[in-house]
Amino acid sequence: MTKKKAPKREPAVEVDPKVLEYYMSLPYSILLTPMPEEDGKGWYVEIPELKGCISDGETVEKALEMIEDAKLGWLTVSLAHKHDIPLPKSGIEKAS
Repeated sequence: MTKKKAPKREPAVEVDPKVLEYYMSLPYSILLTPMPEEDGKGWYVEIPELKGCISDGETVEKALEMIEDAKLGWLTVSLAHKHDIPLPKSGIEKAS
């Protein structure tokens, strides 16, 4: 039996795509922190300027991919609710 792919869903909220694209293109700081062994193998990742915008991944590359998805969701919700969005400090940092 062949599984059908779920249709791609559009966001439940509407935001101006040009404004969303603008914020997605900004160079926000990214903080990478290795997970403790008891939490598994991988990396925690966050964008400090966007409070609560966090994710994780098994590798640095996967964590960076996942934070882009989290950033998209964070910005979409913030724009839809007309919240202020902070501008970036910029840079990638690995926590020790």
